[in-house]
Amino acid sequence: MFTPSDKPLIFVIDNAPDIAGFLPLAFQDHGYESRSVLTPDDFRAEFLKLYVDPKYRSPIFLIDIAISKHEDGWDLVDFIRKYDRDCLIFMFTGRVNKIVDRVLLKKHGANAMIYKPKDGTEILAQIKLYEKEREQNGRADGQAGRWMFTDGQMAAVAFNILFVLALCWFVGHIDAKVDTLTKEFSTESAFRIVDDGKIMRLQGQLDGITKGK
Repeated sequence: MFTPSDKPLIFVIDNAPDIAGFLPLAFQDHGYESRSVLTPDDFRAEFLKLYVDPKYRSPIFLIDIAISKHEDGWDLVDFIRKYDRDCLIFMFTGRVNKIVDRVLLKKHGANAMIYKPKDGTEILAQIKLYEKEREQNGRADGQAGRWMFTDGQMAAVAFNILFVLALCWFVGHIDAKVDTLTKEFSTESAFRIVDDGKIMRLQGQLDGITKGK
């Protein structure tokens, strides 16, 4: 579980040397410990060293989505979440697609998206909001009190939703057909009643003529 630290760690994973260089300095100026790496392999090695440290505390990760040509930042999120459900993970990107971003954040268990360019102060303001949430919920992967679905379970849920929608359409179609047939039957019945009445009147007239003779 998450244990508060007097000096929390922010780990920056970004392949841009300027970002990996100046952000840690900005964070250190605000009382955080900060480290940075440029490649996914370097990060995994550093993370595992950190994780086996007896003094390990759930840190804060700032991960560039376009970290390398061979894998992206979401692969690193999946890696981290195998070991730590309590750390805060922020994705760093210059491409804005908020609908897709929300889906990916939920799927991989990251906390939020930070859109470039942002300076250290702006990033820290967003991080502090999530630090408060982590203290309240006891975990930071966005899943506290929520269901977590595997890909197979999500596919099953999607199938069930489509089945229910198809069933609703079928029932609605049948109801509409029944309603149409009922109206046609009522119309035909009305015409038949009119025709029957006309025949009865003619029959009455015919009977009157016959009796008059």
